[in-house]
Amino acid sequence: SNGQYRENLQIVTPGITLKAAGKNVFVDGAYAGSCLEVTADDVSLMGIVFANGGPPAGSGGKEAGRLVVTGANAFVTKCEFRANVGFGLKLVGTGEVSFNLIVASLGPGLVVDSGDPAGPLTTVKYNEIVRNHSGVEALKGPFLFDKNEISNNTGDGLSISILEAD
Repeated sequence: SNGQYRENLQIVTPGITLKAAGKNVFVDGAYAGSCLEVTADDVSLMGIVFANGGPPAGSGGKEAGRLVVTGANAFVTKCEFRANVGFGLKLVGTGEVSFNLIVASLGPGLVVDSGDPAGPLTTVKYNEIVRNHSGVEALKGPFLFDKNEISNNTGDGLSISILEAD
């Protein structure tokens, strides 16, 4: 429900849906790690604001961001990702990323890494990715990018690296 939650959360159970019950559900990572790390398949995240993710002190610069999802069939929609030390949203696996706002990351706003160039399609559509160090880093594929706004980033807007299939 509505409120600010100063948390560094983890989801390890497949099939979980985490949905905001209100317009102001805010997960504040307090720069103590990622706001949320998901290591499970079939996880859906809807309508949540993730902010202030970053590596914890003494971690030696360990990669961290607002949201890290590792798994197949992820669904991330209508979320916001703001003011992060690393990336905004990182999906390692497959699924759909749609209708999100990703803003003010010191790294890439969105990183998508399918891990399998011959695997299922990952869809990225109707997102606004603005004022980050770089917009989108897409690795391995296959991807479908449709009607995203990627603007005012200081580095590349869209960087795609697709490996040749075996």
